[in-house]
Amino acid sequence: MYLSGLPAHAGPMACVFLAALWMTGVYLGDAAGEFVYLLPGLACGIALGHKVYPFMPQLLIRNVIIILLYAVCFYNIWKAV
Repeated sequence: MYLSGLPAHAGPMACVFLAALWMTGVYLGDAAGEFVYLLPGLACGIALGHKVYPFMPQLLIRNVIIILLYAVCFYNIWKAV
């Protein structure tokens, strides 16, 4: 059963991702432990997004998301080097 609003392929994609982690030897317990720390931020972000979305232009929201994605990408590259 899929959650409303999620595409039908989201569940199988998550299973493939978890299988890829398992095959590469990544311990999923560590990943789950880190995920627990991210849940409050995820919940706050979703709640804030629902409250702020009607008052902001869509172009601004898209630009903020793109900037955040680039910032995370560059941070991870910088951390790896």
